[in-house]
Amino acid sequence: YISAETSKGSEVYGQFIAFADAIIAINDVKSSEVVFKTQKQKIKGVQLDYENAGLKALDELYKEINRDLFNGLLNKLKNR
Repeated sequence: YISAETSKGSEVYGQFIAFADAIIAINDVKSSEVVFKTQKQKIKGVQLDYENAGLKALDELYKEINRDLFNGLLNKLKNR
């Protein structure tokens, strides 16, 4: 399950700020047990317009979630 969205922040000296929020949950197919869940809020992106600032925020969000996902699944495997 993935849910993500962006929102406009402010504009300062021609730099537009947007924020990304997301919730991600991964379930084990066999047991339906949640094996990983994370929530990220207010991940910032700055660009020359709101659309690209939103894309930048999503890119930063992707990097954070990938890091957390890797570490979370690695820890889960270690504890088995």
